[in-house]
Amino acid sequence: MNDIRLFNSFRSGSYPEKGKDRYNSTGYLIESKTCFDIHSLNQFLRSYTSKFTSSKKIFDYVLEKNLWHRQVKTYEEDVHRMPSISVNFIAGFLSRNFELNNYELKITNESFETAINELEIFFNKDVIDITTFLSLHGPSGDVNEIVLAPDVSIKKADYDLAKLFGLFYSTIENHYVDMFEGDYVLQINFQVNKNDFMQSHVIEEGLKTKWFHVLLLAENGNIEYGKTIRISNDWALVTIKAPSSLIQTINPYSVSNKSDYSITIDKVRNFAHIAKVMQNIDLGKLDNQILFSIERLRNSKLSKNINDRIVELALAFEYLINTTPNEVTLQLCLKAIKLFNENNTDELIYSKLSEFYNLRSNVIHGKSKVEGSLKNKKTKITNKELIDYAEMIIQKIIIRLIEMNQDYSFKEISTALTKSLYVVKPLKDLLRAEKEN
Repeated sequence: MNDIRLFNSFRSGSYPEKGKDRYNSTGYLIESKTCFDIHSLNQFLRSYTSKFTSSKKIFDYVLEKNLWHRQVKTYEEDVHRMPSISVNFIAGFLSRNFELNNYELKITNESFETAINELEIFFNKDVIDITTFLSLHGPSGDVNEIVLAPDVSIKKADYDLAKLFGLFYSTIENHYVDMFEGDYVLQINFQVNKNDFMQSHVIEEGLKTKWFHVLLLAENGNIEYGKTIRISNDWALVTIKAPSSLIQTINPYSVSNKSDYSITIDKVRNFAHIAKVMQNIDLGKLDNQILFSIERLRNSKLSKNINDRIVELALAFEYLINTTPNEVTLQLCLKAIKLFNENNTDELIYSKLSEFYNLRSNVIHGKSKVEGSLKNKKTKITNKELIDYAEMIIQKIIIRLIEMNQDYSFKEISTALTKSLYVVKPLKDLLRAEKEN
């Protein structure tokens, strides 16, 4: 069959042999395979199956039994719509069989029975169930899974999932590997009402952004937002398995370029705490200053350049804390400490933050580039450690402000923080008084 649309429905991907992970392998073999872009294949199959008399009979049956959730009057109208009975049920049924048969163009008794059972379950419910896997570029560690919420977890990819990412996102020609076994992914299970299916991508992006924030706020080190694989047995509607397939960003981390973002057993409690804070948060209702700060924190975690990190982290600080023109560094440090540890007795916190701002001045004003390995004379730690410490403080402050922003506006928080510099009262009392005014 010489049809370019069929050719465009195939993907050729590569992935490591089973048992090889990203950080402990000195070498590995690349395996290659061809799979389908189900969405494209469905479109190709519809162009043929829509001409069959049997397709029209299936359409009439679905309409008669009220099995399709959308309004449609005629078969001629349906074949030009998306989603449609002709694509999602008929062509989709064939595609699902091919997928179940290891991406071969054949139908077996087993695949037919499985696809029919999945379709029957789909007909008998009002929602669709989707599992989204977001690849995480950077993290490594010894924890297999951290449950963030009943339907959300950070986990290590098994071979089958790594293979799937390879099929859809790694090319045979370039031989770069998007995912190994043991790479971390963010797994999110969610439901969408059938009538709201066209909003499923928006819902999915919101969930990925929200839960990725937990990783941004939980640990130091480089981490990047990777690509997505979507899994669902509700293939009658969910036809796009790799929604970010046009994104060609390569996972940059390897044995020689290892991120220092680590997920270890002693950090699980911190991940769980931040997840609990985020669980009932509507990001759209957070003050813009907090969101802008998170964006800068995310930028800092994308960069391996220590000078870029300093600039981005300094901006993250300054979005969070309002200051007046005089003694800016002093105000920033004192207010940051008030949010980080209100009853602080450790002089070193102020020293570290003020020295971080000295590094910031050197970079911003072009005095010198910062070397990460050099020891800071005042704090006795390296510049890299100083910057990591500043990042940790920013993360803690963002979490505190997210919690406070549920009850108080950013303006009320800023005013109370300023008063805390000259009024000896707990911050919660100053906030309460500000709210009453």
